[in-house]
Amino acid sequence: MAENESGSDLATRVLELKRRALGLKREGKLEEAKDLLAQARDLELADVKVEDVEDPLVLKKLALSYKRRGLLQEAKAALVKAKALEAATAQETKDAAQDQARQEAMEAAKDLKNAGSDASTPHIPPKETPVPLQKTPVPEPSPPPPALPMNRKPPTSEPSLPPPAPVRLPTPQVSSQHKEEGNGGDDQDNISETSDLQREYQMLLEGGSAGGEDVDEEDVGDAGSGGDDDAALLAQYGALMGEDAENLDLDNDEDGDGSDNEASPELTDEELLDVDTLEELMEIGEPLPSKETYDARALAHKQKALAFKRAGDLERAKAALRLAKQFEAAAVRVVDLAKRGPAKAGGDELDFGSDNDDENDDNDDGEDPNDRSMMNFSQEELADPDLLAEMISIGMKVPAPEDLVDKATALKREALQFKKAGDMENAKAKLRDAKAMEAQAQIIAKALRKASPGNGDDENELDVDIEAVLAGEVDVDDLLANQDGEKRKSKKRANVSASSATKATVEKKPRKTAAELKAEAIQFKKENKLPEAAQAFREYKAALAEEEAARAKAASEECARLLNGEAELADEQIRLFQFYAIFGRRAVLGKQQRDLWAAYARACRQAAKAPPTEAYGRSEKVALQRITNDLRFVETDVDVMDGDLHVSVVCLLQTRQIEALAGVPEGSTLRVDCTVGLPPSEAQSDGSISCSFTPASEQASPALAATADSIAFLKVLRLPMPRGETKYARMVLRRMPRKKAEFHVIAVPPAPAPDPNAGSFFRFRKATPPPEVEPVLLGKVVIDLKPLLDCNHIVGDFPLMGRSARRPAGGILRLAMRSGRPFSPEAPATIDNSAEGGAELQAFAPLDLSGGQA
Repeated sequence: MAENESGSDLATRVLELKRRALGLKREGKLEEAKDLLAQARDLELADVKVEDVEDPLVLKKLALSYKRRGLLQEAKAALVKAKALEAATAQETKDAAQDQARQEAMEAAKDLKNAGSDASTPHIPPKETPVPLQKTPVPEPSPPPPALPMNRKPPTSEPSLPPPAPVRLPTPQVSSQHKEEGNGGDDQDNISETSDLQREYQMLLEGGSAGGEDVDEEDVGDAGSGGDDDAALLAQYGALMGEDAENLDLDNDEDGDGSDNEASPELTDEELLDVDTLEELMEIGEPLPSKETYDARALAHKQKALAFKRAGDLERAKAALRLAKQFEAAAVRVVDLAKRGPAKAGGDELDFGSDNDDENDDNDDGEDPNDRSMMNFSQEELADPDLLAEMISIGMKVPAPEDLVDKATALKREALQFKKAGDMENAKAKLRDAKAMEAQAQIIAKALRKASPGNGDDENELDVDIEAVLAGEVDVDDLLANQDGEKRKSKKRANVSASSATKATVEKKPRKTAAELKAEAIQFKKENKLPEAAQAFREYKAALAEEEAARAKAASEECARLLNGEAELADEQIRLFQFYAIFGRRAVLGKQQRDLWAAYARACRQAAKAPPTEAYGRSEKVALQRITNDLRFVETDVDVMDGDLHVSVVCLLQTRQIEALAGVPEGSTLRVDCTVGLPPSEAQSDGSISCSFTPASEQASPALAATADSIAFLKVLRLPMPRGETKYARMVLRRMPRKKAEFHVIAVPPAPAPDPNAGSFFRFRKATPPPEVEPVLLGKVVIDLKPLLDCNHIVGDFPLMGRSARRPAGGILRLAMRSGRPFSPEAPATIDNSAEGGAELQAFAPLDLSGGQA
């Protein structure tokens, strides 16, 4: 299928598959995402042939692709070719290195021969007293590469770390500081002596003469004889270069086999850490690296980390330590794969997490007590939470803080037992151990917060994101902003979970109640344990006081909740009685109840600031009534013969939240302009009906005028509307479904005072008129008139919108529009304007806030 597609079509299809895989992964469909990404990678390699590829890494990927498609013979062929290329590259590197080493050894031997005072008498160190290494001052290198056998390819280190030498053994360098402190001539002698030792050591490793040139055997000595003196000398050279003499290759194996069972070229760090790829390679016959390989790499990187830390480079030290821990974690997985074998090994190159679906795995539940990733940290590591966090973030397991706190508590109990037994030494030792364990729990909890999950991105997801950016589908700034937002969210979630875990670690055992402590005091007294009885009685008094305070606090909180609930009930009744005072049958009663409920709401909120500890009682002195059927009366308390439209602006709420009000000068007046998009008359068919509302005076409603964060209007205007079969009535009926009513809340700044000094010609002075002041639009409400065709009212609280009516401007406008009957002649006549259809009033007993608690 892929052979018939052009290059651009194939690339487009591959990119589309990867995008779909990313989308499925974000939806949580991991298995489907893995399948799609595998298909994309197979398409990329569909037209690639084994004979056309000379890169071992690409050949390994091609082998994996063949294996997924079931082409096992082609997969093996690609893998065999990859091995052959790696072996050839390693052999060429090894031959070049050996040639260079032999050439240097020959030059060194000639220099030694020419430098001697007697050419016939070679200078051979005495057998009894070999040259001690301590006489050659060699400072700490910055940091040394790992010691590797000469017939192996050294691992590829990370870019930020010093690269190891590919063939030659490392030559210790003398720092500039050491040169300044010591004698220059002595340093040069020491360096020359060390270089000579290294050359002889290289010759011994190569065996016999170096390079096959004509060299006197007396100059070289019996280096390849393998006697006792040679073994001692090799041990000294091995100690100088950081190697173990027992592990040196003394067989002089030209083929590089020796005693090493790994005949294949050594894998790089990246290849060793990619356990999933090694697992798939194992299925098609590739052997797994040994555990010793991982241990050697981990040890090498730990040595680097130590050297970096001594040099003061903490960033590189942490990076090296992270690599070491990654190798240890990978070693555990490789050992597990080796035990299971190819039949049970599975996986996919798209690793969205370590999901273990093996039902026969015995280690799914609980922790393995022999788990190598569970570390025992030193005091130096525990003193550095950042270093601990780095180690935890790369997979190292640490003891749970809760377990450490439990162990510390157990140690304290043991210390108490030793104290009672009179063994103060052991008691103090146990107590010190308990305190140290508690401190360790706190440090580990802090490190867990730093290394909490959610701070990293999935590698495959990042690859797909980058491909999307390269394809031009996603902008780089948008991608980075999205990743930063996800990191902040995941970091916030991790901090919340870590803080809750920390609180759980320091949580103490629940204290005994006052009744239990009182019973203990009585029991101690009966047993004639007077000190214990006195202590228990003191604890009883303290617990009793705490319980009383807790009860008082709970009662106070309950009273505050009751008062706030009453205030909310009063706000709702204020809203209902505001409409009832305008549209209800008993307007005087509506105004009276509106003011009473407003006073009750203020009293409840004031009492909630300092609630009492005793519950409130109800009072029958205040004649409060409440409406129980909401705004039903707005529809029913009407005159069905009234065909006009009544428009009312009740009040403006939440004025402090109006954004534009901040720029209005002090002393400004407020009004609401209403525009109804219907023609005012038959002659003015293109016009609209306009009216204005101004706030109510303080004398008209003192209670509402004093209410904070609201401005009362409490006015209703009657707009004549035609009914029947007249041309004007049909015009209104035809336009009403598509017309609107707009309410503009406007602040009018005060007009500036006229300038008395301004004058005209001929010295006649006159006051110039003040300039016109532009009003400020605070917000507007737009209402469709179409509902008035089938019902007779529109009522509610409407949020103020901006000039474009798309975003909120802050504040709420409470208003109503009502007519005696719907405007459509076909609307059903369901209005019940009988006495029973009005507002349902019910007596209400408010809380007695005058001080008479129940």
